[in-house]
Amino acid sequence: MGLLSLLSPRTNPERKIWLSDTYGGPLDPTQRPDADAILCTHFRSQPFDTADYKFDTFGNEAATQHVLELIVGLHDQIDQCAHFSKREKRNFRAMGTGVLINAAPRTEASPKNGENFVVADLRGNIRVVATPLSELSPVKNDVERLRIVPNHANGLWEDREQFRSSYAGLLLDEKFAKRFPLKEADPASIPDPDEQWKLAYVDRFGNLITSIRDPRLQLHKLQNLQTWHRGFRLRIGDCVRDDLVLGNSLTGAGPGKLVVYGNGNVDVVRKWEPLDTARQKIDRSAYYQFGQPSVGSSVSAEGADPESSAAM
Repeated sequence: MGLLSLLSPRTNPERKIWLSDTYGGPLDPTQRPDADAILCTHFRSQPFDTADYKFDTFGNEAATQHVLELIVGLHDQIDQCAHFSKREKRNFRAMGTGVLINAAPRTEASPKNGENFVVADLRGNIRVVATPLSELSPVKNDVERLRIVPNHANGLWEDREQFRSSYAGLLLDEKFAKRFPLKEADPASIPDPDEQWKLAYVDRFGNLITSIRDPRLQLHKLQNLQTWHRGFRLRIGDCVRDDLVLGNSLTGAGPGKLVVYGNGNVDVVRKWEPLDTARQKIDRSAYYQFGQPSVGSSVSAEGADPESSAAM
């Protein structure tokens, strides 16, 4: 067992990221703090600084899976950086990262008081306290230990407590977590990741980040539609558009165009025009041109040729 595995269950994370629908803020994702941008900047420019970020997710709960997967990926980027020494990388991991995700809706009529919270220790000294269990799906293969927090008689909150997330963050610190009757569970019980193409995130500029198991394969399929079916139509949620450009990057498209390109995922972005005002950059963004789709909406494409039945 390596040093990092030994550290994982024993340290209180020095970086903490809170994703909850309780903090308040605008519903429009272009008007709220951009968790993706903030976290990328922190981990790439301030990797050895402590952190305490709170992001409101109300109405945008489905984006939490993207953010969690991003956090794990940013840790891996640091592990692979040539400009950090081995000691610096060890120190970075030893600081620990904790993530609280509160994304379970209260819609059931049963007395179980919502889905259980779980405590998951991921490789590389990352701890996640989350509800529901499916929040861990994108990082299922990274989970080394999984424990369930019983809803009732757990010693942390009263059985009918409605603000459980205000207590659950204490479990990011193993010193306190071991004081409560957490139940060991098999990480294999975490649901497998959703393989469907869907909208994963909307950033503050209204750019759309989609997720699919194999982004490169999906881009190849779009290229085939472009070549053999006079272009393609893209559907996100209930909106369909056929005025998109398939590119290798944003720079290859003309101003004002909607561009689909690979950026780790498959992104849909409108390239700004030189005279766009700040307001126009948002109002004409991909998010608004696709009718403000909800994160989690399905994404699909078909040939632009009216006689084509090709779809993917």
